[in-house]
Amino acid sequence: MSKLSQISRIRFVFDEQLLETIINALVFSKLYYCSSVWSSASVCDIRKLHYVQNLAARNRSATNLRWLPVKTQLYRRDAAFTFKCMTGQAPEYFTSMYITRGSAYLDTENVYYKSVSIWNKLDPSLKLCKSPASFRRALKSDLLNEFLN
Repeated sequence: MSKLSQISRIRFVFDEQLLETIINALVFSKLYYCSSVWSSASVCDIRKLHYVQNLAARNRSATNLRWLPVKTQLYRRDAAFTFKCMTGQAPEYFTSMYITRGSAYLDTENVYYKSVSIWNKLDPSLKLCKSPASFRRALKSDLLNEFLN
């Protein structure tokens, strides 16, 4: 938070692209560092993260940020992780529990349970993407359209 305050004092010195790079490096890298942990956080904690995101947005002068809300961004990261696991593109220790269909605990905070829930709710066209990059682009586009409409 103090880094954002410091950036806001000198933001007029930087051009828009450099300011975006600085904000991404200092703020969003830490905001989404443990996204799987944050995605199951309480509403109060998500609100605090959303406050930090809003503070970062105020440092930008661009009108079209195309940033998703924190909760949606955390969902997007979990969905990307799930896509990699379900298509066999994640490390073996993650994909093995999806391929063997091991028993899931009924704990809704469990990563396996949450991943299966996300996968089942995904649009079928998203499940047919060939690569994680194309999946992330398509999912972000869908989520942005949903958020803006």
